[in-house]
Amino acid sequence: MITHFLMLFRLELKSGSISNFGTHDDAIKSVVHNEPTGLLFTGSWDRTVGVWDERSSPNISRPHASLSVPDKVYSMEISDERKLLLVATAGRH
Repeated sequence: MITHFLMLFRLELKSGSISNFGTHDDAIKSVVHNEPTGLLFTGSWDRTVGVWDERSSPNISRPHASLSVPDKVYSMEISDERKLLLVATAGRH
C-alpha cells in the first residue's frame, strides 16, 4: 500500500520535537531543498508547487509562495548551478 502525505513536518534534531510545518490540499509527491537559499519546494497532486521558507515560524500552514501548474506534480529537481526548478507533471507538461 502506498501512502501519500498531505502534511509537512519539521523535526528539530537537537530537541527531538516534531511540529506541523504546512499542508497541501492533496498528496505531496515531491520535495526538494535548496541549501543556498534555505527554501523548500513541494510538488503536489493538488496541481501546485509550494515554496516554503524554513527560517520562518515553525507553525505555518500555507506556503510562502505557490505556483499553479497544469496537472498533478510527480517529480521535481533543482539545479543550483542554473538556478532552475524542474517540475514533471501528469500529461507531460
